Amino acid sequence: MKKTSNKSASLTQPTPNVRSKAHYQVKQVRWDSSEAVAIRQVRIAVFVEEQNVPREEEFDAIDPHAYHVVAYDANGQPCGTGRLYPDPFHPEWARIGRMAVLRGARGTGCGAAVMRALLAEAW
Repeated sequence: MKKTSNKSASLTQPTPNVRSKAHYQVKQVRWDSSEAVAIRQVRIAVFVEEQNVPREEEFDAIDPHAYHVVAYDANGQPCGTGRLYPDPFHPEWARIGRMAVLRGARGTGCGAAVMRALLAEAW
């Protein structure tokens, strides 16, 4: 993953939206930290509970090595997450995956804030 010093995207800048002008704080969370519970909560709610993905398939061998971010709403509650990891076949590329936004935060810019953070890290 190549990085440049030009990170013009603000990770906490609100995204204009018809439904809401919410403000999200997005931060990197290490998979082995106590804060990673937020990643697991969001992914379980979205993938396991809503989309019926088996829990044992939701968390994989990539998670411990990926760059994870969590979006927190104005009340400090986690509402979105995503991960970035090197493409196994093209080391100079990266993949974004496991993007998840809680139902109540959809359409408010939470997912866009997560994506901006992941793209900023990838560039």
